Amino acid sequence: MTEPAKPRREQILDSASRLFSERGYHATSMRDLAGELGMQGGSLYAHISSKEELLIEIVNQASRQFDEALFTLRGLPLPADAKLKEAMYRHIRVVADNMDSATVFFHEWKHLSPEAYARVTGWRDTIDAFYRELIEQGVREGVFRQGLDIKMTAYLVLSAVNWAYTWYRPGGPLGPRDVAEQFAEMLLSGLRPPGAAMSHPTVTVPIREALRYAQGRAERLGRTQQLEIGEDLFIRIAPGGRKFLLFCLDGEPERSAAEAIASALGLKEPQYGWHQGATLRSLTVIEKGAEAQPESGPAEAEDGTL
Repeated sequence: MTEPAKPRREQILDSASRLFSERGYHATSMRDLAGELGMQGGSLYAHISSKEELLIEIVNQASRQFDEALFTLRGLPLPADAKLKEAMYRHIRVVADNMDSATVFFHEWKHLSPEAYARVTGWRDTIDAFYRELIEQGVREGVFRQGLDIKMTAYLVLSAVNWAYTWYRPGGPLGPRDVAEQFAEMLLSGLRPPGAAMSHPTVTVPIREALRYAQGRAERLGRTQQLEIGEDLFIRIAPGGRKFLLFCLDGEPERSAAEAIASALGLKEPQYGWHQGATLRSLTVIEKGAEAQPESGPAEAEDGTL
């Protein structure tokens, strides 16, 4: 079944993003845009008033996407180093999912008229302040070393994530999460106090790949997937792949492990809840807004091998 056609204005914005990204804003004419859409040049003006209107809308749309991805992190009860890593992932994910508009946003915004230009610089200041807050939080918590230049550190982080549009190619060997984790590890090694370990556990690459494989099967087959991911640590990923149950046969799992797994699986705003069964205490994690799937406790699980 073919998908319904997008509204004409949305088609115009998509084409403008692509052409502005490939050729540049000034090098793209309204005639070029009309030709891309199979329209007469004058017909465009039934939908837009000017080329700059398109540039402004592309830039505004991109800024909203970054805001929605980043600012929800402020209220999450995570240590600063984990929050910074998650912010870098979300930042890069917005870029990777919207390569054309991200390129326009970061490269062509300088062509805006003074009023629109001022709005973008104001937005950039809020993002800069957001990353400074994370770094200041880390210094207060002791996970980042004392004496850091907060402003320069924020500039370094922003340079890493913002410039991903110049080299990142979707479909390559590294996904946004992989890039963010490598960037974060390199940066955080210089931010932490001497001898300090990261306060939020990470998932190794082989385990992350196994988790994502199981998550893909849960989504594709609509069946619960179970695997052992550590010594006496088991996970059951529910149908749909947006909920999992973590348990041990002796004792109980650590929430920090569940947080690391939720991050590896890309769950957005995960919610955590403990379940006490007849013999086992397990931790259920579900993505906020995801439909709750019926899930039996680990003691009632079928074989579940992958």
